Amino acid sequence: MSHYRPLSFVSLAAITLATAAPVSAQEVGQPSGADGEEIVVTGTALRNQEAIASRRQALGIVDSISQDDTGDLADETLAEALVRLPGVNDMQTLYGEQTAKYMSIRGISPDLNFVSFDGIGMFSASNDGAGSRRVDLALIPTQVAQTTQVFKTFTADLDGGAIGGSTNIIPYSALDGRDQWYVDARLGYRPSSTDVSTRNAYGDYVDTKFNGSLRGLYVKRFGAEGQFGVVASAVYTQESWTASKPNINARTYLTAAGRTAKADLSDWDGNAAMPNRIRTLNYTKFRKLYGGYLGLEYRAAPNLTLSASVFDYKQDEDQTLNDYRVDSIASPTYLSPTVARMKIGVIRPFVNYDRFETEFRGSIVKGRWDVGPVTAIEVRGGYGRSKFRNTDLGAAYTYSPRNDTVVVDMTDPTPKFTFENPADMTNLANFTAYSAADSYNKSDFESWEGRADFRHNYAADSLGLGFAAGFDARNVDALRDMTTINYSGLKGGIGDVGFVPEETSFGFPYQTVYVDLARFNAAVKPSLTVNAASSASASYASDYRYRETILAAYASAMFATERTRVIAGVRLDDVDYRAHVPQRVGSVYDGTNQVYDGDYRYLLPSVNLTHDLNEGLRLRAAYSRSLGRPAFSDIAQAELVNNESLTISKGNPELKPRQSDNVDLAVEQYFNQGNGLVSVSGFYKKIQDEIFELQVQETRNGVVYDVTTPLNATSASLKGIEFQIVDNAIAWLPDPFRDKLGVSFNVARMWAHMSYISGEDTIERDNLLYQPDWVINASVFYRIFGEGEVRLAYRWADRNLNTVNAQPYADYVLKARSQLDASVRLPITPNLIVKLEGNNLLGDDYAMMHGYYSERYTLSQDRRFFLDIVFKH
Repeated sequence: MSHYRPLSFVSLAAITLATAAPVSAQEVGQPSGADGEEIVVTGTALRNQEAIASRRQALGIVDSISQDDTGDLADETLAEALVRLPGVNDMQTLYGEQTAKYMSIRGISPDLNFVSFDGIGMFSASNDGAGSRRVDLALIPTQVAQTTQVFKTFTADLDGGAIGGSTNIIPYSALDGRDQWYVDARLGYRPSSTDVSTRNAYGDYVDTKFNGSLRGLYVKRFGAEGQFGVVASAVYTQESWTASKPNINARTYLTAAGRTAKADLSDWDGNAAMPNRIRTLNYTKFRKLYGGYLGLEYRAAPNLTLSASVFDYKQDEDQTLNDYRVDSIASPTYLSPTVARMKIGVIRPFVNYDRFETEFRGSIVKGRWDVGPVTAIEVRGGYGRSKFRNTDLGAAYTYSPRNDTVVVDMTDPTPKFTFENPADMTNLANFTAYSAADSYNKSDFESWEGRADFRHNYAADSLGLGFAAGFDARNVDALRDMTTINYSGLKGGIGDVGFVPEETSFGFPYQTVYVDLARFNAAVKPSLTVNAASSASASYASDYRYRETILAAYASAMFATERTRVIAGVRLDDVDYRAHVPQRVGSVYDGTNQVYDGDYRYLLPSVNLTHDLNEGLRLRAAYSRSLGRPAFSDIAQAELVNNESLTISKGNPELKPRQSDNVDLAVEQYFNQGNGLVSVSGFYKKIQDEIFELQVQETRNGVVYDVTTPLNATSASLKGIEFQIVDNAIAWLPDPFRDKLGVSFNVARMWAHMSYISGEDTIERDNLLYQPDWVINASVFYRIFGEGEVRLAYRWADRNLNTVNAQPYADYVLKARSQLDASVRLPITPNLIVKLEGNNLLGDDYAMMHGYYSERYTLSQDRRFFLDIVFKH
């Protein structure tokens, strides 16, 4: 029987190929200790072994994460587990605080990476249906993915729209695996790091620190000859929590005459820039994630396999935001170069309730025909739909004090402030009605994809000449339909619609005013009228539609000897798109659209070389050209004004895709019978027509807004080094650590450069969006009795840029953050395991900097503790 299995865009990620240097059963599964005892490999060691084998077997540079025998990844979610890989970092949304995580690979934005589920491209309507190409991986539960691989070098059969890397989520296979099942019941405890009033919590929020989940997996092969297979998994999880985000926003640099300084600060008086807004945002949150996967497989003949799968995952989240804004702070009188007394212009308490509903569902059919011992045809088709719904209900009151002041101290990175008349700022008699608005977001991203691949003598263990060719067609239709209701007729004081909770907020040591949303909706809203004109204009302004059709064909040739393999190929990507962009007539949107048609096509060459210097030492080198396609909304979005975040964003139909020339070089040393790996990888990316969002400040009606527009930069480049070492069973240690203690460590160092035009100036920058300079991961794990394990894991990610401004001092920069996690796995019986886990033990929060020194906001993050009881077979 041949070792050959078709290695396509999908199955490349499902590698179970024989390695170039074959790995023995002992290497993969059951190494022996120094005293001859059999070591049962489970937990972290098993995951690491499979990741090492996958990297060794791959045709390029590939890092992966796998599940162990109880369906565990290294972390609670797929998104959290992926950041343990070298050069992988997460990105959180800036204003949309719903639970979502997106992956940055090698310092490249999540919008420039490609994500697929069993080979079918994923498109995510999360993040308010914003039309980005980033994919919310927190929506996919861990137990559906047997392995998830990140491809860092590109061959012709991989999607051309990736610069950082391509990620493929691989579900279980019954025909290619073993029968198994498990049920995992989890109890979680989340002691809140903030003291938030829950009186105003809306929706399904439950005031408890406990949470829980139930998940299961069933993999079974059946039939007289084992020709049928079924894979089923399901998950339900629920949790409530609170969070706070103190925000000291905007910075004003002044001249000696007290006027705003020039953008280049050439006439700045040297005193610390002062904010014009101090606010605190307090959240109550409830999240529910549920769904399942069903896959059916049939080996119709020894050389013919058919399969079909369906899946549906949904997340519902209720979020109530109590926002207390101290605004229009101005006229600083400096008490020192870094301390000033300022007059408070207006105080506004807001309340916003959001009901976020996010869903990803789809179906996939596949067929593989092994025409001969080394020849195969593989076809597949898939459908995917991502839905995002948001019901947003909001109201606000206002007070313009005459003599209230605040002293702001900007001496340290975390600004300090002192209100000089706090009692007046929470006197409910001062507040009158200001605004009320509701909005309803309906976003749908739908995709259809079909693919065919033909391969001859083209696999990891093939020798001699081989080739592959294929065709891929995909259509994506993205639609966002917003309905906004702006109310008129607000009048009167806040009365009993307002209240002052006893709790003070994290980072905001003063009481604030809350707006009781339930009472507002019952007592005030029925008397209001709808401003039809402004509502219609606001609704149309946020709508867009974007359709994209990609037709791709590739051809690739491979020549391999016992020690050397060379792959050369070319991919042709042909893209047509149509964008429907709302048009503004005068100052309003009236429902008319401007239609923009565009297309582009590129030839994308690639070359990969693998050479075994000896049995365990391998050299890899690669060159490829790939694309970074513009986000849907980069092209299709009209000018969108957000009065809550004081931001304005607008699209650019003239954008071109980025082109990246990628060069990679890696040295890999495999040792300790498949338990050990040391690798050093270097990479360089030269990016033409880099797309970034230039942010400038603009004053409208006396209010300062941050205005962002996507533009093609003149050039960008990125280079870096990744180092990793894994040893699952260190043999040279003394007892009791010998062959029981394992370590995993990786570090990535990245350097970037970008130049772009702002006005008449060309600006040079030494960073890219979402690119940290350093990412470090380390874990230590120790095998205890039976299949037990103790594990300690630490990660640290350097600061990274979240917005690009005309001047670096106005950038938003996510502060460096660390996280320490620990877990204990206790086998009670061969079929019963108890696990204890603690996450974020250091209690580190997320913090955004205004520029590279002064904090803009800090979002509190809780410590989390879990107890799992697992029944397995």
